[in-house]
Amino acid sequence: MLDCRISYYFTANTQILWPGREVRAHSLDTWFTCTIKHTAEKYTATAFLVQGHEDREHQTPGHLHQGIAEQTHVSAVLAVRARLPRVRTALGKDAVLDCAFDADPRAAVAVRWALRQKGRPERRITTSGGGRAEMFPQEPRGNASLLLRRVELGDEGTYICAVQAAALVLEQAVLLQITEKPTVTVNVNSLSLVEGEQQKLVCDIRNYYPGDIHVQWLREPRGAGRLPDTVPNVLTSSHRRSSNGTYSFSRFFLLTATLHEDGHTYTCRVEHSSLQAPIRRSVSVAVREATSTTWLLLLLLGLTGCLVAALHHLHKARSTTKPKPY
Repeated sequence: MLDCRISYYFTANTQILWPGREVRAHSLDTWFTCTIKHTAEKYTATAFLVQGHEDREHQTPGHLHQGIAEQTHVSAVLAVRARLPRVRTALGKDAVLDCAFDADPRAAVAVRWALRQKGRPERRITTSGGGRAEMFPQEPRGNASLLLRRVELGDEGTYICAVQAAALVLEQAVLLQITEKPTVTVNVNSLSLVEGEQQKLVCDIRNYYPGDIHVQWLREPRGAGRLPDTVPNVLTSSHRRSSNGTYSFSRFFLLTATLHEDGHTYTCRVEHSSLQAPIRRSVSVAVREATSTTWLLLLLLGLTGCLVAALHHLHKARSTTKPKPY
């Protein structure tokens, strides 16, 4: 579960001064960087490793490049780690971006945070002055974590924790992602329809973030063991964006009742990155056979609607042709 990478650190043939290490005029130390990552993004750490003249005398010869032996003795002088390289939080919540370091107590250490966002220049995070970002001054040495209060959409991005000790600088990246769970509702919970009657079924999906979302209307037949079908001819409203940056929209279709639909269930199924399992909102449908009286009533309702529309059109036409009083 761990990935380890060790790389040679080029010093341009200069001596890096570090507390407790002897300065030699004709024998420079050899420096490396080592990065250890958990493959499931549960942990990441980076360290500076140094190999002096006395360490090289004890190494086992090998065939690796850049003079690195198969076994080599090194010392870690500065390490920076993050327990959670990826942090997810909801809007308005507080988020802690973990960063910690380990260095020789004699070395002066400075910590700075910066935010990198796609298409924008890097922005340094101010942790003083009563803003929403602050560090932990009362914590013991080694805690470089950043507290972000009342997270907003503009806070999303990659945060860089840079720790400088003497002439060495190590960076640790923490990705902050904002996720807001959708609120899902349907306009009815159950339907009792007459054969031939129509009903609009609407699924409202509100206040979610990010914008990638998958919504389906499914028709689930009566009886166990039968797979649901995807409802055809489903329409989608335009996406709306609220003042806090979250998204909303609707998916709907027109159901025409038939006896075949009796006992079936229509389900709105929503998948989103903020959800561990899809949200399901269902509508049960009961359909009864239309009697002759029912058909007559439906016919009268249809004729009444047509008559009202015709009278409205006639009244509008007469108002248009009426002579002007001037």
